[in-house]
Amino acid sequence: MRSIIGNDFWNIFKEKTTQKITVTATDKDDIKSNTVTYTVNVLQNKFLNVNASKDLDFQDVNYLSTNEYLKRKNGFSVSVTSLRNPWKLSVSTSEIKKGNVNFNGILVYKKKDGTVYDLTSEEVPIAENDVVSDQLVTTVISKDWTDNTGPLLKQTGISEAGKYSGTVTWYVTNSI
Repeated sequence: MRSIIGNDFWNIFKEKTTQKITVTATDKDDIKSNTVTYTVNVLQNKFLNVNASKDLDFQDVNYLSTNEYLKRKNGFSVSVTSLRNPWKLSVSTSEIKKGNVNFNGILVYKKKDGTVYDLTSEEVPIAENDVVSDQLVTTVISKDWTDNTGPLLKQTGISEAGKYSGTVTWYVTNSI
């Protein structure tokens, strides 16, 4: 069809539109066929997006807290929306600081089986989906996290009082 329409193909058939096409064939003797009308739903080709809550807060601690892991404080959510795209989700983080003072600990990702990954040393894969769907599908990764799994703050010593911050980066890539 593109060879008949030429360079205007994508101008006529824009993504997420419905187009009616009427077709009549004429042979070399000028004999015409019946006219047939088709409805064409132009779908989006592919889509892949990660959506994460803006803030990832952890429980407050007192100066002499001996908790190894600090739990998430809020209803943090991360999800992947895909269309015709298998995907892999990974995460990493910057150092956690208060000004020039480092937090005595690291952000980790803890799986259900107890495996713990340091998110400051590398990009860690945490979820994937190999199912390709013709429907827009949103997978909420955080729905399976408990108080003791998912992103947690691991203390390695006593930290100076105050509010610490860092940057968490979520990566979603096509897994093919």
